[in-house]
Amino acid sequence: MTPSDHCFLTPRRHSPEPYFCGQSIAHVAVGNKNCRGVTIVGHLLEALTHGVALDLRRLALEAAALADGPAPPPNAVEWAAMDAAAAAIRLDVVNTEYFPDKVR
Repeated sequence: MTPSDHCFLTPRRHSPEPYFCGQSIAHVAVGNKNCRGVTIVGHLLEALTHGVALDLRRLALEAAALADGPAPPPNAVEWAAMDAAAAAIRLDVVNTEYFPDKVR
């Protein structure tokens, strides 16, 4: 993909374009004035919501390696624990559009 393929990006959201051209998240962050790696990750996740195809494995590995990055994705044991917790309160995470701040 080329940067021009990502026309949904607003002027302040152009920061991930070099990532689509093969640069690392850390390198993209350094190339953007006052931008942290976690900000680039957020922009990439926003791109995902707009239907842009991302290599999620690459994104997860690079994001986890950032000093200011988000936590790595859950492993199988953590997913199982989340599934069990959702089942215990009969929470359908697939078909529920709104989640209250507190589940009673």
